[in-house]
Amino acid sequence: PDEFSPLVECLLPQQVLSIDPCFYFGNLSKVVLSGPWHVEDDYAFVPTPVDTSMINLPSYIENIRDRLAENIHEMWAMNKIEAGWMYGERRDDIRKIHPCLIQFERLPPAEKRYDTQLAVQTLKTILALGYHISMDKPPSRIKNIRLPNEPFMQSNGYKPAPLDLAAISLNPKMEELVDQLAENTHNLWAKERIQQHWTYGLNEDPDMLRSPHLVPYSKVDEAIKKANRDTASETVRTLLVYGYNLDPPTGEQHEALLAEGLRLRQQSFRTYRVEKNYAVTNGKWYFEFEILTAGPMRVGWARADCPPGFQIGSDEYSWAFDGFNEEKVYLGTAESFGRQWQVADVV
Repeated sequence: PDEFSPLVECLLPQQVLSIDPCFYFGNLSKVVLSGPWHVEDDYAFVPTPVDTSMINLPSYIENIRDRLAENIHEMWAMNKIEAGWMYGERRDDIRKIHPCLIQFERLPPAEKRYDTQLAVQTLKTILALGYHISMDKPPSRIKNIRLPNEPFMQSNGYKPAPLDLAAISLNPKMEELVDQLAENTHNLWAKERIQQHWTYGLNEDPDMLRSPHLVPYSKVDEAIKKANRDTASETVRTLLVYGYNLDPPTGEQHEALLAEGLRLRQQSFRTYRVEKNYAVTNGKWYFEFEILTAGPMRVGWARADCPPGFQIGSDEYSWAFDGFNEEKVYLGTAESFGRQWQVADVV
């Protein structure tokens, strides 16, 4: 538009402009667009990892710490090399060069400490989440993955050798634990970075202490999420391959943890609004829709002057039905209503 700068001038060096698909509703002829709205970008990200301050590791659990830390590094190195990275003395994200593609014992103290702390925090987090860790008879022999020299052998003679965990499968409870650990790993990392005076930045800049990943876990890049989840999965399976048993929590504490996790996931929302096409002055009217995806969602009616940044049903301007939680919502108050919808339902 007139008096506005071209969008390209808003980009920083090396920043890539991405165009994402979006639904547009409104009066296009009048250049009026409604939704989707970003409604939670105006507050500071404060990472809140699981509190493990009161957790003490029994000796039979602490014995696995160093082996966990080393395997975390070996898995990270294998995944990095598979993604095209190689060893070099100075990190270069553009050329995919990393100085930590070396043996675990040769890692810089800060990096080794991070892997070790991650292993300890993961074990403590499992206990803090209500799981019980017991020791069974360990296997007589644990194999490592034998990777080919190409492309895994590095110029410094290092080749990753993570544990072979192919035979270990995870049940749904263990998968749930992996998701919790993955998010907690991000929060631990972010908390440590902030304590080291890092702040959010569009590009990774170690000299200026900027990182684009200092955001809530729901907004983290999918590649980071996958890396965190892979690490958590490998950690849980490493415990299992060494003969440890993980018994999930039961009772009120577990239900409270699940409820809190659901509440946090539902804090992130977008509002899509279809503008009126017909004037209605009397009678009873309805609309219908088909459920295409699972998960939390509210659908309902809103007045024309409904504030676009508010979740539907949270104030006096809108009324909502939440078929995920089986409730109707008005003024932020929910009442039990209807039944839970499923994908392909027409409501």
